[in-house]
Amino acid sequence: MRVQQLMLTAALVAVPALAAAQATTTTTDRTTTKPDTTSTTQTTTTTAPEGTSPTQTTTQTQTNTAKLDDVDSTPGGWFASANVGSDFGQSADESSVGFGGALGYTSGWFGAEFLAGFTPNFQIRNQFFSDEPQVNSYMFNLMAGVPVGSSKNFQPFVSGGIGALTLRSDDLSGEGRNEFNENFASDDTQFGGNIGFGVMAFAQNVGIRADVRYFKAFGDNALEDALNLNPTTFDDNSAINILPGLDFWRANIGLAFRW
Repeated sequence: MRVQQLMLTAALVAVPALAAAQATTTTTDRTTTKPDTTSTTQTTTTTAPEGTSPTQTTTQTQTNTAKLDDVDSTPGGWFASANVGSDFGQSADESSVGFGGALGYTSGWFGAEFLAGFTPNFQIRNQFFSDEPQVNSYMFNLMAGVPVGSSKNFQPFVSGGIGALTLRSDDLSGEGRNEFNENFASDDTQFGGNIGFGVMAFAQNVGIRADVRYFKAFGDNALEDALNLNPTTFDDNSAINILPGLDFWRANIGLAFRW
């Protein structure tokens, strides 16, 4: 009986000692190696009891790829906007309210767009108009932008290109008694261009677009020259287009969508 008690006591003392002699330590180190990846290093150290095999250390490294930006943070894709704005400066006597829209595609850094603008009552700086002609613009532009922020939802950009400018007026249609009716064309379309800068800002797929740009109808400066011409110098069979030389600034702001 006494022998059994001694054996039980020895066992109770030996078990904790053996557990202390053989210890396992696990260390986990998680580091970020790239903006879109994480690396996990796990080190396991096993110490054997005295008199047995030496200490063993095992190191295991696991790299996990995790995309930090979600789908909504992608800066590229199609976009469209509808805007209201104002035409002012240069050939405009006063500011005029206009509206329009844009449709395009951008990678975030580079892209292309189509712009259309309509000003029903352009306040043209010309003494030959008693009404306010309609001036429209249709432009194909190249874009360059800079996506800003971790979510890439803020995109300043510049754009410019070529297209057409049109002018429509009943004042010079020949139906009235204006002495310039036979000398000036009332409806005209001219080759033109534009350049400007702006910003698009989105909350997920809906946001705003704002820009300021300059428009110019190419050709001679007929609009400016017409202010100083004497109607008696015109031949009745000749017609001068008012639109060449027309230039103005336009500021727009409106809703924008991307997909």
